[in-house]
Amino acid sequence: MALPGRAERRGGLGGHLGAPQLKLDWEAAYLDGRSAARQRATARIGRAALEITLTDSQTRLLWPYREIRQTQGTYAGEHVRLERGGDLSEALLVPDVAFLSALREAAPGHAVACHLYTEGGTP
Repeated sequence: MALPGRAERRGGLGGHLGAPQLKLDWEAAYLDGRSAARQRATARIGRAALEITLTDSQTRLLWPYREIRQTQGTYAGEHVRLERGGDLSEALLVPDVAFLSALREAAPGHAVACHLYTEGGTP
């Protein structure tokens, strides 16, 4: 696992030899939908799902892309907010909008379900 504030990079998703590798691990905050408490987390981009690891408890959550919707992160300065669930949705907040590009590149067939936008704010 990457150290806090550092990206962990994996082979296989970053292109050919000599090309920069794709950042897969992102600092985030997790909200469980039941309380207002934010929990520090790491979101790892997988091929079919996001794997969220809560920093304090090391609890791992798997969010299949087909169950995720993007509710913020379209405009400059906005955190990326992904939600999963019904009325009391779980939420994941990622402060870096570059997360969207990495998600789109690592899981192109699934990212459409997240309604991802470009950093400029246009679909």
